[in-house]
Amino acid sequence: MEDQIPNGLSVSELENLLKNAEPEKDYQEKAEFGGLTQSEMIAAIREARDALYTKCGCPMTSKLLAMMMIVDLQSFHEGMSDKAADAKQKDCAYAWARDAGQLSAAHSILTRVSVDHTDWIADEAAGITDNTED
Repeated sequence: MEDQIPNGLSVSELENLLKNAEPEKDYQEKAEFGGLTQSEMIAAIREARDALYTKCGCPMTSKLLAMMMIVDLQSFHEGMSDKAADAKQKDCAYAWARDAGQLSAAHSILTRVSVDHTDWIADEAAGITDNTED
């Protein structure tokens, strides 16, 4: 068994180990981001976004994607608020609920921002109806 455990390592052996070792931060990131590092996650999201832009090719793509993501984040925050409230963590529940409210406000603002003449969402929010059927 003694021959399996080295008595020491040379500087070059240590340098080689460091070159091949994955930083501890990457292990944490991969656990936090579904098996991806932060940079891998950003690249995957950009790739999906670019595919949407290629397929849809209009400014409404950005608006709809942003609105959908805001709704997802708001739902997540509402769920976390509920969990904190169930666990009798009042301050934590309030913080999650406050952030859910901020996301709701962001959604409301984005609804009213017009991106171009095809933006039916902003038109509906402003009470403008399509009169082309007359």
